[in-house]
Amino acid sequence: MNLLSKWLTKVSFVIAILAVPLAGLVNVESANAATKFILANVMDQKNIQNVASNAFISKLGELSDSIEVEHHPGGDLGDWVSLFEQTMHGGIQMCQTWNASEFDKRLDLATLGYTAGTWGECVETYKPGSAMADFWNDVMGDLNMRLMGILPDGMYGVTVRKGVDAPTSYPADADGFKLRVPPIKIGITRFEALGFSVVPMPFSELYTALQLGTVDGAGFQDAATVESMSDVYDHYIRTNDICGYSFWLANKDWWGGLSESDQSNIQEATDHAVNVAWAAFEEIDNAAIEGMKAKGMQVHILTDEELAAAKKIVYDVEWPWVEEQLGKETMDKVRAALGVE
Repeated sequence: MNLLSKWLTKVSFVIAILAVPLAGLVNVESANAATKFILANVMDQKNIQNVASNAFISKLGELSDSIEVEHHPGGDLGDWVSLFEQTMHGGIQMCQTWNASEFDKRLDLATLGYTAGTWGECVETYKPGSAMADFWNDVMGDLNMRLMGILPDGMYGVTVRKGVDAPTSYPADADGFKLRVPPIKIGITRFEALGFSVVPMPFSELYTALQLGTVDGAGFQDAATVESMSDVYDHYIRTNDICGYSFWLANKDWWGGLSESDQSNIQEATDHAVNVAWAAFEEIDNAAIEGMKAKGMQVHILTDEELAAAKKIVYDVEWPWVEEQLGKETMDKVRAALGVE
């Protein structure tokens, strides 16, 4: 072996020896690296989604010092449908969003009528560990996502613009009342069955339509939204036909790659935040109702008899129609989860 070969051999040996501790340092650093992920939504900081997000981040900080959340409220990563799709494909790890049914028509079930008729039923139906949470987790699993939790949007009702007789005997007074509903077939089917003259219309057009008298009022209205538009309304009928909610979703592949410890801590923090949101939202909802009254609006709560009559119509007409669209197997799962015959 010549001198050059001997020198190269010694250099290679030294490099190999030095590489061992360096490799060890890299592995240790990797093992101790923080779990980092994005949580995104499209709402402002006052919205219940961010009340939940902040509670989640705070609780997670108590449970672990090795998990970092990059919080993106306000839609800076895209609109709510884009967030759904990005989470589905893994572009972001976690989001809070709604039922983007263009990806799976079963998601229209989020607007199914009378899955819960009272606030208490709504909480029990969609709380962590509920049968409906399990149902939605199965649906989201088919879309490569995990359902982390369900967040409240509130119980819905029907609004009446100023200068129009309110259909306060519900649904008996619905005949001839021009009611705006979102341009979705499930909502059109429901309110036509209840006797209204249905006008499908995007929410962005509603305010002008109320001012012009194109419609007499609107369905699918939560209390907070109604209070913010009290200058054009004078009645709110709390029909409770929908317990509105949004989904807290995580990418399934990302979730599967987490350690059991990280999964446990993240889910515990999520459950805590979801419970905080439901408790907080009842206060928000009650405050909105009182705000309407303070602004001169009349608020009507359905009697037990009116609620039962409306439910029967929806169960007899809307639910069979939905079954035709989605199949008996899917609706049987929903009925079983809700305890509805």
